[in-house]
Amino acid sequence: MRGNSAGKIGSGRDVGLVMAVLVFAGFAATAWGQYEGTILYPITPPAGVTGEMFVNGGDDTGQIVGQVGMTSLLWSTTAAPIILNPTGADFIPFSISGSQLVGMYEGGADLRNSPLGQDVDLNPSGFTLGSHGTSINNSTADSTNGSQQVGYTTTEN
Repeated sequence: MRGNSAGKIGSGRDVGLVMAVLVFAGFAATAWGQYEGTILYPITPPAGVTGEMFVNGGDDTGQIVGQVGMTSLLWSTTAAPIILNPTGADFIPFSISGSQLVGMYEGGADLRNSPLGQDVDLNPSGFTLGSHGTSINNSTADSTNGSQQVGYTTTEN
């Protein structure tokens, strides 16, 4: 009689389900406690650079790009961190492979062939950046393999 047992644990199936959930919950709690992390390379900002840290991407040579506050950085296992926007330029790095960095510069998709190299505009032909009435258009280069770049455009209303 389903109508009379609603909300009650009365059948063997209900008890089995509750026990299965409890056993799974116990297993999950035990499994999480088994692993410990090891810091292979500490990521610390240069002296005087403060703010929330965002790690955006890295490559298999030990290079990582990201931001601390409004400062864009390149960390490496072999050198001190490099500030990628020393003049306060609006460059946000998203990916690195070898010497090629991609990201966004002043709202548009951007490529650099070295950390402090010249910015190469990757904004798609015919796509206008900036505010247009009630919409904001931008583009970004999201990833690179060192010779090819991939990204996207957005229009926000």
